[in-house]
Amino acid sequence: MVRIIVVAQNYAFGPIGKLLTITPYLKKAGHEIHFIGEGTAYQLGSKEDFDSISRIDTDSPDFEEKMGDAFKKANILLSCMDMSSIRLAQKVGLPTIWLDTLFWWRNEIPDYILNVDCYIKQDSVSDDRNKQLYGPKIKNLKSVGPLVDLSVLETRREKNQVIVAFGGMEAKGWYKVGKETNYPFLLKKLLELVDFSEYESVLITGNERVIKEMDSMKKTNHKFIFQTLQHSKFAQELANSKLAIMAPGLETPLEAFSYNVPTIFLPPSNASNYMQLNSFIQENVATMKIHFTDYYDEIQMLDKGFRERLYLYLEQLHIFEQDTKAQEDVVKKLNSFVKNKQLQAAQAIRQKEYIERLRGNGIKDCVDIMTSFIKTSSQM
Repeated sequence: MVRIIVVAQNYAFGPIGKLLTITPYLKKAGHEIHFIGEGTAYQLGSKEDFDSISRIDTDSPDFEEKMGDAFKKANILLSCMDMSSIRLAQKVGLPTIWLDTLFWWRNEIPDYILNVDCYIKQDSVSDDRNKQLYGPKIKNLKSVGPLVDLSVLETRREKNQVIVAFGGMEAKGWYKVGKETNYPFLLKKLLELVDFSEYESVLITGNERVIKEMDSMKKTNHKFIFQTLQHSKFAQELANSKLAIMAPGLETPLEAFSYNVPTIFLPPSNASNYMQLNSFIQENVATMKIHFTDYYDEIQMLDKGFRERLYLYLEQLHIFEQDTKAQEDVVKKLNSFVKNKQLQAAQAIRQKEYIERLRGNGIKDCVDIMTSFIKTSSQM
Protein backbone atom coordinates (compact mmCIF):
# COMPACT_ATOMS: atom_id res chain seq x y z
CA MET A 1 0.00 0.00 0.00
CA VAL A 2 1.32 3.40 -1.03
CA ARG A 3 0.68 6.66 0.83
CA ILE A 4 -0.35 9.33 -1.69
CA ILE A 5 -0.86 13.01 -0.93
CA VAL A 6 -3.34 14.57 -3.37
CA VAL A 7 -3.70 18.31 -3.96
CA ALA A 8 -5.61 20.48 -6.44
CA GLN A 9 -5.07 24.12 -7.28
CA ASN A 10 -7.46 26.44 -5.44
CA TYR A 11 -8.90 27.81 -8.68
CA ALA A 12 -12.65 27.35 -9.22
CA PHE A 13 -13.77 23.70 -9.62
CA GLY A 14 -11.74 22.61 -12.67
CA PRO A 15 -8.59 21.28 -10.94
CA ILE A 16 -10.38 19.66 -7.98
CA GLY A 17 -13.06 18.13 -10.20
CA LYS A 18 -10.40 16.46 -12.33
CA LEU A 19 -8.48 15.24 -9.28
CA LEU A 20 -11.66 13.69 -7.83
CA THR A 21 -12.27 11.90 -11.11
CA ILE A 22 -8.98 10.02 -10.67
CA THR A 23 -8.68 9.44 -6.90
CA PRO A 24 -11.43 6.75 -6.62
CA TYR A 25 -9.35 4.50 -8.89
CA LEU A 26 -6.27 4.97 -6.70
CA LYS A 27 -8.29 4.27 -3.57
CA LYS A 28 -9.81 1.18 -5.17
CA ALA A 29 -6.26 -0.06 -5.83
CA GLY A 30 -5.70 -0.05 -2.07
CA HIS A 31 -3.62 3.09 -1.71
CA GLU A 32 -3.89 5.54 1.21
CA ILE A 33 -5.16 8.87 -0.09
CA HIS A 34 -4.51 12.02 1.97
CA PHE A 35 -6.09 15.24 0.72
CA ILE A 36 -4.76 18.76 1.28
CA GLY A 37 -6.63 21.85 0.10
CA GLU A 38 -8.33 25.15 0.72
CA GLY A 39 -11.01 27.33 -0.86
CA THR A 40 -12.90 25.89 -3.80
CA ALA A 41 -10.65 22.81 -3.79
CA TYR A 42 -11.57 22.14 -0.16
CA GLN A 43 -15.28 22.67 -0.85
CA LEU A 44 -15.36 19.54 -3.00
CA GLY A 45 -12.40 17.63 -1.57
CA SER A 46 -13.82 17.72 1.95
CA LYS A 47 -16.92 15.83 0.78
CA GLU A 48 -14.85 12.76 -0.21
CA ASP A 49 -13.96 9.62 1.75
CA PHE A 50 -10.20 10.18 1.96
CA ASP A 51 -7.96 8.62 4.60
CA SER A 52 -7.32 12.13 5.89
CA ILE A 53 -8.37 15.65 4.94
CA SER A 54 -6.27 18.69 5.84
CA ARG A 55 -7.60 22.19 5.33
CA ILE A 56 -4.41 24.07 4.48
CA ASP A 57 -3.57 26.75 1.95
CA THR A 58 -0.54 25.49 0.02
CA ASP A 59 0.41 29.11 -0.73
CA SER A 60 0.51 30.12 2.95
CA PRO A 61 3.90 31.04 4.47
CA ASP A 62 3.67 28.22 7.04
CA PHE A 63 2.73 25.46 4.56
CA GLU A 64 6.12 23.76 4.79
CA GLU A 65 6.16 24.03 8.57
CA LYS A 66 2.71 22.43 8.85
CA MET A 67 3.03 19.76 6.15
CA GLY A 68 6.75 19.08 5.81
CA ASP A 69 6.64 15.94 8.00
CA ALA A 70 3.58 14.60 6.16
CA PHE A 71 5.37 15.02 2.83
CA LYS A 72 8.44 13.21 4.17
CA LYS A 73 6.29 10.26 5.28
CA ALA A 74 4.40 10.00 1.97
CA ASN A 75 5.40 7.94 -1.05
CA ILE A 76 3.89 10.02 -3.88
CA LEU A 77 2.47 13.49 -4.47
CA LEU A 78 -0.33 13.80 -7.03
CA SER A 79 -0.91 17.47 -7.81
CA CYS A 80 -3.58 18.70 -10.18
CA MET A 81 -1.97 22.01 -11.12
CA ASP A 82 -1.00 23.11 -7.59
CA MET A 83 2.54 24.43 -7.90
CA SER A 84 3.35 25.08 -4.24
CA SER A 85 2.92 21.42 -3.29
CA ILE A 86 5.30 20.42 -6.11
CA ARG A 87 7.97 22.74 -4.74
CA LEU A 88 7.71 21.25 -1.26
CA ALA A 89 7.71 17.67 -2.59
CA GLN A 90 10.83 18.30 -4.64
CA LYS A 91 12.51 19.89 -1.63
CA VAL A 92 11.97 16.79 0.54
CA GLY A 93 12.60 14.28 -2.26
CA LEU A 94 8.98 13.10 -2.67
CA PRO A 95 8.23 11.68 -6.17
CA THR A 96 5.77 13.86 -8.06
CA ILE A 97 2.92 13.42 -10.54
CA TRP A 98 1.64 16.60 -12.20
CA LEU A 99 -1.84 16.33 -13.75
CA ASP A 100 -2.39 19.19 -16.18
CA THR A 101 -5.68 19.93 -17.92
CA LEU A 102 -4.57 23.41 -19.02
CA PHE A 103 -1.37 22.59 -20.90
CA TRP A 104 -2.82 24.36 -23.94
CA TRP A 105 -3.47 27.53 -21.92
CA ARG A 106 0.00 28.05 -20.46
CA ASN A 107 2.31 30.74 -21.76
CA GLU A 108 4.96 29.92 -19.15
CA ILE A 109 5.90 26.68 -17.38
CA PRO A 110 8.51 27.01 -14.59
CA ASP A 111 11.56 24.73 -14.70
CA TYR A 112 10.54 22.88 -11.54
CA ILE A 113 7.24 21.89 -13.18
CA LEU A 114 9.04 20.79 -16.34
CA ASN A 115 11.16 18.61 -14.05
CA VAL A 116 8.34 16.73 -12.24
CA ASP A 117 8.80 12.96 -12.25
CA CYS A 118 5.63 12.30 -14.26
CA TYR A 119 3.82 15.00 -16.26
CA ILE A 120 0.36 13.91 -17.49
CA LYS A 121 -1.51 16.30 -19.75
CA GLN A 122 -5.14 15.91 -20.77
CA ASP A 123 -5.79 16.39 -24.48
CA SER A 124 -8.67 18.75 -25.22
CA VAL A 125 -7.95 22.10 -26.83
CA SER A 126 -5.29 22.10 -29.56
CA ASP A 127 -1.91 22.43 -27.82
CA ASP A 128 0.51 22.06 -30.77
CA ARG A 129 2.17 25.38 -29.92
CA ASN A 130 3.01 24.32 -26.37
CA LYS A 131 3.98 20.78 -27.38
CA GLN A 132 6.63 22.28 -29.65
CA LEU A 133 7.71 24.86 -27.10
CA TYR A 134 7.69 22.80 -23.89
CA GLY A 135 7.43 19.14 -24.93
CA PRO A 136 11.18 18.59 -25.41
CA LYS A 137 11.90 20.28 -22.06
CA ILE A 138 9.55 18.13 -19.98
CA LYS A 139 11.30 15.31 -18.16
CA ASN A 140 8.57 12.68 -18.57
CA LEU A 141 5.55 13.83 -20.61
CA LYS A 142 2.48 11.65 -21.09
CA SER A 143 -0.76 12.48 -22.92
CA VAL A 144 -4.24 11.07 -22.28
CA GLY A 145 -7.74 11.67 -23.62
CA PRO A 146 -10.55 13.42 -21.70
CA LEU A 147 -10.66 12.33 -18.05
CA VAL A 148 -14.36 11.73 -17.46
CA ASP A 149 -16.08 9.31 -15.09
CA LEU A 150 -18.26 7.13 -17.33
CA SER A 151 -19.54 4.92 -14.49
CA VAL A 152 -22.49 7.31 -14.02
CA LEU A 153 -23.87 6.13 -17.36
CA GLU A 154 -24.45 2.70 -15.81
CA THR A 155 -26.64 4.27 -13.09
CA ARG A 156 -28.27 6.91 -15.28
CA ARG A 157 -31.92 7.66 -14.51
CA GLU A 158 -33.10 10.29 -16.96
CA LYS A 159 -34.94 13.23 -15.39
CA ASN A 160 -36.92 15.99 -17.01
CA GLN A 161 -34.35 18.36 -15.60
CA VAL A 162 -32.10 21.20 -16.71
CA ILE A 163 -28.78 21.44 -14.89
CA VAL A 164 -27.04 24.82 -14.66
CA ALA A 165 -23.34 24.55 -13.85
CA PHE A 166 -21.63 27.75 -12.75
CA GLY A 167 -18.51 25.91 -11.55
CA GLY A 168 -16.28 27.20 -8.77
CA MET A 169 -16.86 30.84 -9.80
CA GLU A 170 -13.81 32.29 -8.03
CA ALA A 171 -10.12 31.76 -7.29
CA LYS A 172 -8.14 33.05 -4.33
CA GLY A 173 -5.76 35.82 -5.27
CA TRP A 174 -7.34 36.17 -8.71
CA TYR A 175 -11.03 37.08 -8.56
CA LYS A 176 -13.87 36.84 -6.06
CA VAL A 177 -17.63 36.96 -6.52
CA GLY A 178 -18.99 40.15 -4.96
CA LYS A 179 -15.69 41.94 -5.45
CA GLU A 180 -14.13 41.62 -8.92
CA THR A 181 -17.19 39.93 -10.44
CA ASN A 182 -20.96 39.64 -10.01
CA TYR A 183 -21.24 37.16 -12.87
CA PRO A 184 -23.27 34.39 -11.17
CA PHE A 185 -25.83 36.76 -9.63
CA LEU A 186 -26.35 38.55 -12.94
CA LEU A 187 -26.72 35.27 -14.85
CA LYS A 188 -29.14 33.96 -12.20
CA LYS A 189 -31.28 37.08 -12.74
CA LEU A 190 -31.26 36.46 -16.52
CA LEU A 191 -32.08 32.76 -16.10
CA GLU A 192 -35.14 33.76 -14.06
CA LEU A 193 -36.50 35.32 -17.27
CA VAL A 194 -36.15 32.09 -19.26
CA ASP A 195 -39.19 29.87 -19.89
CA PHE A 196 -38.43 26.45 -18.36
CA SER A 197 -42.10 25.41 -18.27
CA GLU A 198 -41.56 22.12 -20.12
CA TYR A 199 -39.06 20.93 -17.48
CA GLU A 200 -39.84 19.70 -13.97
CA SER A 201 -36.79 21.21 -12.30
CA VAL A 202 -33.75 23.44 -12.86
CA LEU A 203 -30.80 22.35 -10.71
CA ILE A 204 -28.35 25.22 -10.23
CA THR A 205 -24.90 24.15 -8.99
CA GLY A 206 -21.59 25.77 -8.14
CA ASN A 207 -19.49 27.42 -5.45
CA GLU A 208 -20.79 26.65 -1.96
CA ARG A 209 -20.76 30.21 -0.62
CA VAL A 210 -22.38 31.70 -3.71
CA ILE A 211 -24.99 28.95 -4.07
CA LYS A 212 -26.04 29.41 -0.43
CA GLU A 213 -26.43 33.14 -1.03
CA MET A 214 -28.49 32.50 -4.16
CA ASP A 215 -30.69 30.05 -2.26
CA SER A 216 -31.33 32.64 0.44
CA MET A 217 -32.65 35.16 -2.06
CA LYS A 218 -36.32 35.57 -2.87
CA LYS A 219 -37.45 32.74 -5.16
CA THR A 220 -38.96 33.81 -8.49
CA ASN A 221 -39.17 30.31 -9.97
CA HIS A 222 -40.26 27.37 -7.79
CA LYS A 223 -38.48 24.96 -10.16
CA PHE A 224 -35.04 26.34 -9.23
CA ILE A 225 -33.02 24.15 -6.85
CA PHE A 226 -29.66 25.42 -5.55
CA GLN A 227 -27.03 22.87 -4.49
CA THR A 228 -23.29 22.33 -4.21
CA LEU A 229 -22.82 18.63 -4.86
CA GLN A 230 -20.10 16.10 -4.21
CA HIS A 231 -18.32 15.69 -7.54
CA SER A 232 -19.57 12.16 -8.22
CA LYS A 233 -23.15 13.24 -7.42
CA PHE A 234 -22.80 16.25 -9.70
CA ALA A 235 -21.62 13.96 -12.50
CA GLN A 236 -24.63 11.72 -11.92
CA GLU A 237 -27.08 14.64 -11.99
CA LEU A 238 -25.44 15.92 -15.16
CA ALA A 239 -25.79 12.49 -16.81
CA ASN A 240 -29.43 12.32 -15.66
CA SER A 241 -30.35 15.72 -17.11
CA LYS A 242 -32.06 16.40 -20.44
CA LEU A 243 -30.25 19.68 -20.99
CA ALA A 244 -27.17 21.42 -19.55
CA ILE A 245 -26.51 25.16 -19.33
CA MET A 246 -23.04 26.08 -18.18
CA ALA A 247 -20.17 28.49 -18.04
CA PRO A 248 -17.75 27.41 -20.80
CA GLY A 249 -15.02 25.87 -18.69
CA LEU A 250 -13.21 22.76 -19.83
CA GLU A 251 -14.04 19.94 -17.44
CA THR A 252 -17.86 20.10 -17.18
CA PRO A 253 -18.32 20.42 -20.96
CA LEU A 254 -16.15 17.32 -21.47
CA GLU A 255 -18.42 15.48 -19.02
CA ALA A 256 -21.62 16.72 -20.68
CA PHE A 257 -20.24 15.81 -24.12
CA SER A 258 -19.30 12.32 -22.91
CA TYR A 259 -22.76 11.81 -21.36
CA ASN A 260 -24.47 13.02 -24.56
CA VAL A 261 -26.31 15.84 -22.75
CA PRO A 262 -26.97 18.78 -25.13
CA THR A 263 -25.06 21.79 -23.84
CA ILE A 264 -25.82 25.51 -23.91
CA PHE A 265 -22.84 27.75 -23.21
CA LEU A 266 -23.32 30.86 -21.10
CA PRO A 267 -20.95 33.80 -21.55
CA PRO A 268 -17.45 33.12 -20.13
CA SER A 269 -17.01 33.51 -16.38
CA ASN A 270 -13.22 34.02 -16.47
CA ALA A 271 -10.34 34.44 -18.92
CA SER A 272 -9.72 30.75 -19.53
CA ASN A 273 -13.47 30.31 -20.19
CA TYR A 274 -13.16 33.05 -22.80
CA MET A 275 -10.38 31.24 -24.66
CA GLN A 276 -12.09 27.88 -24.15
CA LEU A 277 -15.32 29.10 -25.74
CA ASN A 278 -13.32 30.47 -28.68
CA SER A 279 -11.88 26.98 -29.11
CA PHE A 280 -15.29 25.27 -28.91
CA ILE A 281 -16.59 27.66 -31.59
CA GLN A 282 -13.61 26.89 -33.84
CA GLU A 283 -14.19 23.17 -33.30
CA ASN A 284 -17.87 23.59 -34.30
CA VAL A 285 -19.06 22.24 -30.96
CA ALA A 286 -20.84 25.36 -29.69
CA THR A 287 -24.10 25.23 -31.63
CA MET A 288 -25.87 26.95 -28.73
CA LYS A 289 -23.60 29.60 -27.25
CA ILE A 290 -23.53 33.15 -25.96
CA HIS A 291 -20.15 34.85 -26.09
CA PHE A 292 -19.06 38.39 -25.33
CA THR A 293 -17.80 38.45 -28.93
CA ASP A 294 -21.50 38.52 -29.92
CA TYR A 295 -21.52 42.09 -28.57
CA TYR A 296 -17.94 43.38 -28.30
CA ASP A 297 -14.58 43.15 -30.05
CA GLU A 298 -12.70 39.93 -29.38
CA ILE A 299 -10.00 40.15 -26.71
CA GLN A 300 -6.60 39.00 -28.01
CA MET A 301 -5.27 36.92 -25.10
CA LEU A 302 -2.91 34.32 -26.53
CA ASP A 303 0.39 36.13 -25.98
CA LYS A 304 -0.67 37.88 -22.78
CA GLY A 305 0.33 36.90 -19.24
CA PHE A 306 -2.25 35.29 -16.92
CA ARG A 307 -2.86 38.49 -14.94
CA GLU A 308 -3.29 40.61 -18.05
CA ARG A 309 -5.70 38.05 -19.53
CA LEU A 310 -7.83 38.24 -16.40
CA TYR A 311 -7.71 42.05 -16.33
CA LEU A 312 -8.84 42.28 -19.97
CA TYR A 313 -11.61 39.77 -19.36
CA LEU A 314 -12.90 41.55 -16.24
CA GLU A 315 -12.87 44.86 -18.12
CA GLN A 316 -15.23 43.39 -20.72
CA LEU A 317 -17.35 41.62 -18.10
CA HIS A 318 -17.93 44.93 -16.31
CA ILE A 319 -19.13 46.47 -19.58
CA PHE A 320 -21.55 43.56 -20.01
CA GLU A 321 -22.81 43.94 -16.43
CA GLN A 322 -24.03 47.43 -17.36
CA ASP A 323 -25.23 46.58 -20.87
CA THR A 324 -28.99 46.00 -20.60
CA LYS A 325 -29.41 45.50 -24.38
CA ALA A 326 -26.85 42.70 -24.41
CA GLN A 327 -28.49 41.15 -21.34
CA GLU A 328 -31.90 41.24 -23.05
CA ASP A 329 -30.37 39.46 -26.02
CA VAL A 330 -28.90 36.78 -23.73
CA VAL A 331 -32.40 36.04 -22.40
CA LYS A 332 -33.78 35.94 -25.94
CA LYS A 333 -31.10 33.47 -27.04
CA LEU A 334 -31.51 31.28 -23.97
CA ASN A 335 -35.26 31.06 -24.54
CA SER A 336 -34.64 30.05 -28.13
CA PHE A 337 -32.02 27.42 -27.24
CA VAL A 338 -34.12 25.88 -24.46
CA LYS A 339 -37.05 25.34 -26.84
CA ASN A 340 -35.17 24.36 -30.01
CA LYS A 341 -34.95 20.54 -30.07
CA GLN A 342 -33.33 20.56 -33.51
CA LEU A 343 -30.43 22.64 -32.27
CA GLN A 344 -30.12 20.47 -29.19
CA ALA A 345 -29.95 17.33 -31.32
CA ALA A 346 -27.33 18.93 -33.60
CA GLN A 347 -25.26 19.94 -30.57
CA ALA A 348 -25.39 16.38 -29.19
CA ILE A 349 -24.06 14.98 -32.48
CA ARG A 350 -21.21 17.49 -32.59
CA GLN A 351 -20.33 16.80 -28.96
CA LYS A 352 -19.98 13.08 -29.71
CA GLU A 353 -17.77 13.79 -32.74
CA TYR A 354 -15.60 16.12 -30.66
CA ILE A 355 -14.95 13.47 -27.99
CA GLU A 356 -14.15 10.91 -30.68
CA ARG A 357 -11.56 13.29 -32.19
CA LEU A 358 -9.84 13.37 -28.78
CA ARG A 359 -9.25 9.57 -28.81
CA GLY A 360 -12.11 8.90 -26.42
CA ASN A 361 -11.97 8.59 -22.66
CA GLY A 362 -8.53 8.79 -21.05
CA ILE A 363 -9.25 7.42 -17.56
CA LYS A 364 -7.75 3.96 -18.14
CA ASP A 365 -4.60 5.35 -19.75
CA CYS A 366 -4.16 7.88 -16.94
CA VAL A 367 -4.63 5.29 -14.19
CA ASP A 368 -2.27 2.88 -15.96
CA ILE A 369 0.41 5.58 -16.20
CA MET A 370 0.02 6.44 -12.52
CA THR A 371 0.00 2.78 -11.46
CA SER A 372 3.20 2.10 -13.40
CA PHE A 373 4.86 5.18 -11.95
CA ILE A 374 3.79 4.29 -8.40
CA LYS A 375 5.14 0.78 -8.81
CA THR A 376 8.47 1.99 -10.20
CA SER A 377 8.82 4.66 -7.50
CA SER A 378 8.11 2.21 -4.68
CA GLN A 379 10.93 -0.05 -5.92
CA MET A 380 13.51 2.75 -5.86
